Amino acid sequence: MTDGLADIDHDVWQDNEKNLIIEEQVRLLYKNASVTMISSLVNPPVIAFLFWGVVGRASLIAWVTGVMLVTLIRYADVFSYRRSVADPSLTCRRLRRFTVGAGLSGIAWGLSAVLIFPAESLVHQTVLAFVHGGMLIGAAGTYAPVRKSFFA
Repeated sequence: MTDGLADIDHDVWQDNEKNLIIEEQVRLLYKNASVTMISSLVNPPVIAFLFWGVVGRASLIAWVTGVMLVTLIRYADVFSYRRSVADPSLTCRRLRRFTVGAGLSGIAWGLSAVLIFPAESLVHQTVLAFVHGGMLIGAAGTYAPVRKSFFA
């Protein structure tokens, strides 16, 4: 017979183990984030150069500015995370911030299909599809440690 203490210790240990796993997942997200963010800083100006004169300039500039702004804010978050002291009490907040940032990045990239989709140019549509595919593949590996971030 047990007096219940063993069960409590086991539950605490399981909760602690779960927290350690989440902390490690968040660490992996922030560690790998720079790879996808570099492409989010490089690809929009390249697309702008290739699409200049093919789509509306105002829409193109607005889209590039939006993607760059979201990416720079996300870089600031990654930089802040890397400079901070590990604090397990902030893990959920950091995960939420990262996931919201990933979602905003996805929205910004998705807006390219609305704002700068070159309806008359199959070549430019193909370029946009390949860039989106490359971004998706890169993001899938980066965001895989946490399902919420992956689907954001």
